[in-house]
Amino acid sequence: MPKSVEKELIKIQRNFLWGWGSEVKKIAWVSWENICKPKEMGGLGIRDIGNFNTALLAKWKWRLGVEDHGVWKQILDSKYGSWRVLNEANTSRAASKWWKDIHKVCGNTESGRWFDNCIEWVIGEGKKVKLWEDKWIGEESLCHKFPRLYSISECKGKSLQEVGHWEENEWIWDLTWRRQRLLWETVLEEQFLQILINRSPTKGNPDMWKWKEEGEGIYTVRSAYNRLQGTRDGGENRVFEILWKMRVPPKVNAWVNR
Repeated sequence: MPKSVEKELIKIQRNFLWGWGSEVKKIAWVSWENICKPKEMGGLGIRDIGNFNTALLAKWKWRLGVEDHGVWKQILDSKYGSWRVLNEANTSRAASKWWKDIHKVCGNTESGRWFDNCIEWVIGEGKKVKLWEDKWIGEESLCHKFPRLYSISECKGKSLQEVGHWEENEWIWDLTWRRQRLLWETVLEEQFLQILINRSPTKGNPDMWKWKEEGEGIYTVRSAYNRLQGTRDGGENRVFEILWKMRVPPKVNAWVNR
């Protein structure tokens, strides 16, 4: 959604809320940020249009990451590439406005990294997860945790399944390097291998994303919106809870609230 459209919609909302349909400009008694807070946190529960639009757009990236079938996915993959393209620093100039908006709100941008912070990999057979580039162990990728080892690795861009094999029921890592490690690099390598020993693929299960903002691990627009609003972790105020349960006309609640 263009910013100009968003601002115009918010303007209409403000005029309706404070002016009650009057053409005369009225006083805004409370900041719009507070108005958009949930009622139990002192707001009026009006949705922030910008954050709600972002949550809706982000659902497309989620679907691209978790759904493997569908004509719509085949078309998008053939036109733009997989969801990984959204994690690149820049998007193609030829991309549609819709795709650029998704990249802006949940791609590799300052305002879009919130999405990746809300997901984690549940490791299965290791077909989808990249050893170095994906955040599948901890809160950062291994290429950022061990940049020196990454620079000499021959496994860049490879999935977990491509850098190991099964021997009966034991997973064996097959890591290769461009050269012999220096003495101080062997210490890093030992730390690296120790981390890998504690995490390995599992047979018969696909790799999956887990949405950390929901108990069931599935993306919802509601939980994404709450994350963007910063209202996901409690913050309820007993006074406002009692206020909105009072049996009085809503306009009285709103007047007392301000």
